[in-house]
Amino acid sequence: MNSMMIGISLFATLLSTLSYLAYPGEMIKYGPVVFTGLAAFPVANWIVGKYLIPRFMSMKVTSAYEILEIKLGKGTRNLATIFFLSLRFLWMSTIVYATVDSALIPILGLSQEMVPAVSIILVLITVVYTTMGSLKAVVMTDVLQTVVMFVGVILAIVVIGWKVGSVDAFFNPSLFDHWEPVDFSINATKRMTVGNIFIMTLVWQVCTAGSDQMAIQRYLATKDARTASRSYKISLAVSCGIQLLLAIVGLMVMAYFTYFPGQMAEGSTIYQDADTLFPRFILIGLPAGITGLIAAAIMAAAMSSLSSGLNSSSTVIQEDIINRVRKKKAILFLI
Repeated sequence: MNSMMIGISLFATLLSTLSYLAYPGEMIKYGPVVFTGLAAFPVANWIVGKYLIPRFMSMKVTSAYEILEIKLGKGTRNLATIFFLSLRFLWMSTIVYATVDSALIPILGLSQEMVPAVSIILVLITVVYTTMGSLKAVVMTDVLQTVVMFVGVILAIVVIGWKVGSVDAFFNPSLFDHWEPVDFSINATKRMTVGNIFIMTLVWQVCTAGSDQMAIQRYLATKDARTASRSYKISLAVSCGIQLLLAIVGLMVMAYFTYFPGQMAEGSTIYQDADTLFPRFILIGLPAGITGLIAAAIMAAAMSSLSSGLNSSSTVIQEDIINRVRKKKAILFLI
C-alpha cells in the first residue's frame, strides 16, 4: 500500500476519542505548553525512520514480537505478547466505554441505560468491516474517518468564531490569567513543563511507532523501507495538523464560555471543568446537523483505533500463539 494511505491510517490509529476530546481541555487548562511536544516530532522521525523501520523491513516478520525471539529468546517473546494483548484489550474497551458514556450518550440525548447497547452496536459494526476487509479495509476506513475528524474540527472553529463574532475576543488577556508561566525545565514534581512534555512525547512516539504491532504491521504493508519511513513522516504531519486545530478549538471554546458563562453546566468552572467544555459546546452550541457531524467524528476516532486494535491483536494471536502451538504439535507428532 502507498505511504500516504498508511501514514494517515497510522495517525488515525493512534488518535483515539480520548485524545480528540482531551486536547482542547488541555489547552484550556494549561495553555499551549502541552503542544510544545510537537518539537519532539522531528527527533522521533529521525530515530524511528532512520534506525528502526529499516531493520523491521529487512527482517521479514509478520508479528513485531518475532523479532524479540530472534534476539532474546522465546520467553521474552511470550512476555511481550502478553503485555501487548493486555494493553490493547484494555485500551479498546476503555475507548469504547469513554466514547459512548462521555460523548455519544450526552450529545445524542440518550439515557445512560443505553450505554451497553450502543457500545455493542459500535463494536459489532467495527468487527464486521474489519473482518470482511482485513488490513486494507482498516486503512481505507481510517483515511475516511480522518477526513471526518478534520471536517468536524474545522466546522467547530467556524461556528464558535461566528457565535463570538470578534477575532479580538480570542486574544483578551483576561482569558489566560489562570495559565501558569511557561517552565522550560525538566521537573518530576510538575505536570506541565516544556522539558517534561518534550521527553514524554519523544518516548511515547519512539516506543509506540517503534515497537507496537499496530504500527509495525502498517510498515510491513508498504513495499520497502523508504516508503514505510515516509508513511511515518506523514502520520506525524497529520498528527501535528490535528493537534494544532484542536488547540485552536480549546482556545475558542474557552473564549465562548468566558463571554457566555450562562451556557456552562451549573456549578462548573472553566478551569476545574476544562475537559468537559468541548463536549458541552457540542451539545448546546452547535446546530443539529453539525452536532451530528461532530458525533460522527468522535465515533470515527473511536472506530479507527478499535479496528486497528482488533486487526493487530488478531495477527498477534494468530502468529504468536496459534501458529506456534501448531508448530509444537507438528514437531511432537514427527518425534
